[in-house]
Amino acid sequence: LSGNGHSLATVTLWLSSRSITGDFNILKVGHVNVNCLSNKVDFILDLLLKQSINVLAVSETWLLPAVASSFIDVANFNSVRGDTDGAARKHGSMLYLHKDIVFLVFEVPIPNVVAVHLIDYDLWIVAVYRPPSYTILEKPLC
Repeated sequence: LSGNGHSLATVTLWLSSRSITGDFNILKVGHVNVNCLSNKVDFILDLLLKQSINVLAVSETWLLPAVASSFIDVANFNSVRGDTDGAARKHGSMLYLHKDIVFLVFEVPIPNVVAVHLIDYDLWIVAVYRPPSYTILEKPLC
């Protein structure tokens, strides 16, 4: 079954010796490290559709703020970006969220981080890419 772009399933949860059965709205969340998103948008689309993923975190997008989102748009999904703050194509994180998911973006002043609050689920999703070479001396937090 489906409704509002989300999968509905009857689920039985086993807690100790009790079980709870009912209809639950299933939210499928995934993550992929792409090592440059611009040439992998078809892969992302295929992954989202074949796996019925509602929220996909993507790391190492290698997107610069000057790159228009139209180059990485995926039909029926919104995107929220956390680009690197330098001039070199490296690092970066982002989220693809199904268009039926209601969310608020939390503005994070740190590069390579993106955070959203999924209103209907009362759930926060934060995607962070910490480069292996990162040190606090490169970008102090305060």
